[in-house]
Amino acid sequence: MTVVLLIAVVAVPLGMVAVVFVLALARVAAKPTPPACGPVGEATMPEAVTFTIPGRLPGLNEYTAANRTHPKAGARAKKEAEWQVAWGVKIARLEPIEGPVFLTFAWHEPDRRRDVDNVAFAKKFILDALVRLGILAGDGRKHVVGFSDEFHLDRRRPRVVVTIRKEQGT
Repeated sequence: MTVVLLIAVVAVPLGMVAVVFVLALARVAAKPTPPACGPVGEATMPEAVTFTIPGRLPGLNEYTAANRTHPKAGARAKKEAEWQVAWGVKIARLEPIEGPVFLTFAWHEPDRRRDVDNVAFAKKFILDALVRLGILAGDGRKHVVGFSDEFHLDRRRPRVVVTIRKEQGT
């Protein structure tokens, strides 16, 4: 059993109230369920799985600025981004994916202020979080054969939609 405990503390100005959010992600070994289709006894995975990360992730410029302000600020920014990814994974109830995968990132930004390469830098945080959560075995070329990026404008609901497609015969 793997347990990842993420804790964030937010204090209201004046220090009167503190709210603690605790997200415990636990992956417990369960009996495998029979496959919906395919030969008996052979597990099948859906063609692709999709999950949504709410909000905006930090881009390269924000991450670089954080690293320049304090030695630990960059690590804190990365950890916060990984927490954000963990929420999306938890909501989608993703299961570990074995074998090589291809990922599609659909970036829904509230405006066009950030360059697309600056926005897409956050895929580093997403891949690292997927490995840390045990969804992917690794983020090297053996496990991730490629990825693509799409960029959209959504002023009301910024988010990142990640689609993971298992590659066959790679």
